[in-house]
Amino acid sequence: MKHTFVIFVLIICLGLAGCVPAATPPTTSHAPADPGYGLTVSGLTLHCHDDMAPILAGLGEAKSYFEAASCAFPGLEKTYTYPSFNVYTYEDGDKDRLASIVILDDSISTPEGIFLNSSLADVLKAYGEPTEKSLNLYTYEKTRMKLSFIIEDDKVTSIEYIAKADS
Repeated sequence: MKHTFVIFVLIICLGLAGCVPAATPPTTSHAPADPGYGLTVSGLTLHCHDDMAPILAGLGEAKSYFEAASCAFPGLEKTYTYPSFNVYTYEDGDKDRLASIVILDDSISTPEGIFLNSSLADVLKAYGEPTEKSLNLYTYEKTRMKLSFIIEDDKVTSIEYIAKADS
């Protein structure tokens, strides 16, 4: 029940966060030297702003798919649900790019070894002090992305990789 509540809260937060208009849509004419934190799944390392075509080919068919007009970026926002994570996209010209990844269960972890139910001490040991801390949200920024953890009762209850819009 608690896990369902956390997912519900996360979906609400994503919806609210996604409806803040971006000053300028992300452009990816050149990849940064450091793409930021990545998540390795199915032999692929996913980074925010990556071209989705090779990612989708590598991940295979999603359990479910949903698309809607984006309130954060021009065009459609697409959601691909896989067994242990969700991938959200944004349109960049004729390409879809990775907007965010939400980890759904403890079967996968960040490359730094953090998974759902890791302790706050584990997060701080792996990543150091957060760039931002607000209530129980610990956020680490790197180049054009953020890695966020929600901590409840000293345990990680949410992990999300989020693309930042260019400013």
